[in-house]
Amino acid sequence: MKKPKDYRQAHEQARINAIKTLGLHEKNTAQDRAKAMGFIDGLYHGTPNDFPEFKTSDRSNVYASDDPKIADIYAKSIGRHKSLREVNAGPNVMPLMYRGKLIEVSDQGPGGGGWFGDNLAKKLNVKPAKNSAKSVPKHGYSGVKVKDMDDLGGRQTQYIFPEPNVLRSRFAAFD
Repeated sequence: MKKPKDYRQAHEQARINAIKTLGLHEKNTAQDRAKAMGFIDGLYHGTPNDFPEFKTSDRSNVYASDDPKIADIYAKSIGRHKSLREVNAGPNVMPLMYRGKLIEVSDQGPGGGGWFGDNLAKKLNVKPAKNSAKSVPKHGYSGVKVKDMDDLGGRQTQYIFPEPNVLRSRFAAFD
């Protein structure tokens, strides 16, 4: 008998663990486990790069879209990552799930777009900062839903996650 691939082993172990820890039925699936753990489906991250995990810093966050066509635009954009395109797999659109509460703000303000940071600070009742999205976990939110953002692909909704531990691939084992 052929040895199962690592992803099969991970999913099988997650299925067994979910019976014990989550009280799920014997034939539970990754989607059953995701739902039981509070994950919500429907986001996409587009990048011209291939990488094993999301990483953030004091100055960066993870961005996502609820529209796979918008994520595809970002996946195909080269920008400052042109040199990486030569060593990576190429355009990469990743279906994501997230968990936690989102705070919702608009990107529109006096004179047009680019105001989500100020709108977020006002909603959180904090002083506006350069990367105000970094403060949302301290206020009980896992991310920011920014409506009416004018960016690549036109007006859209974007999602900002300062801590990538609330994100999973739709294809994760959910253990």
